[in-house]
Amino acid sequence: MNFWRFPRKILVCFILPILILSGCAYKRMIFNNLDWLVVYQMDSYLDLTSAQEKSIKVPVQDTVDWLKAERLPAITDLLRDVQTAVQARKIDAKSYESWVKRVSVWRLEVTERITPPLSTLLKQLDASQIDHLERKLAKSDKNLVNLLERSDSEFPDEFADYVDEAAAGYKFWVGKLRKDQKALLVDKLGWNRAMLTEQLKQRRQARQFWIELLKKRDRDQLATAIRNSAHPEGSFRDPDHLRFRKESQERAQGFLIALFASLDQEQWQHLEKVVKELVVDMEALNMAERSGS
Repeated sequence: MNFWRFPRKILVCFILPILILSGCAYKRMIFNNLDWLVVYQMDSYLDLTSAQEKSIKVPVQDTVDWLKAERLPAITDLLRDVQTAVQARKIDAKSYESWVKRVSVWRLEVTERITPPLSTLLKQLDASQIDHLERKLAKSDKNLVNLLERSDSEFPDEFADYVDEAAAGYKFWVGKLRKDQKALLVDKLGWNRAMLTEQLKQRRQARQFWIELLKKRDRDQLATAIRNSAHPEGSFRDPDHLRFRKESQERAQGFLIALFASLDQEQWQHLEKVVKELVVDMEALNMAERSGS
């Protein structure tokens, strides 16, 4: 489900922090320093020079300012719609798809605004920076690689740990997943050794596509790839990759819809509390933004 797509790891930093501020004692600080966090994320992946960091700061700040001024109310409206669905204890495929489409529009808008300066920045990366990026991204495969290296006798126990770690990612939203819900995760995502082996293969091929593109240092090609990264098909358009990507997206949605249908009363109450706090936080941030504080 966390299918790797560069540079979406950077681009989502513009929207994701706004959507998950609840429960963070420093949420106002995060919101007020969102531009710094985006640049920090870029630096962690690209090991920017001082000059490169300086060149990207202003466009990032402009994009963050636009997002706050122009899209914060719409993000709040989306969360209110989610809140209504949660209160009704019903999140179906139609509702979920409509929310995804709304977020996708914002991602496209953010991508379009940041593409010119980001493509210029990526064109400037030297060999050592590209190597740094490749090593950094390869680390994200560590757990999957370790799992697939296990023998057939060791695999079941390691796989259970892998599933537990994935299930923990939903704890913030719905609390701890039950055993049957973890089984649902495995079933709906189609996880087994063969499927996960293919997932690792596709991740590596997509990563290699970007590394080779960066080495060409062609700004127009980089700009096209960045823009494509915001679309469902992504940037790497190999037919097998597109097939696997589409199937992965469908499986991920299928799991989420099935998970919502399986929530017990305690989990619904947990989700309702989280979403309510998010709405309250967003309304406060909206007021603060309008007042200029």
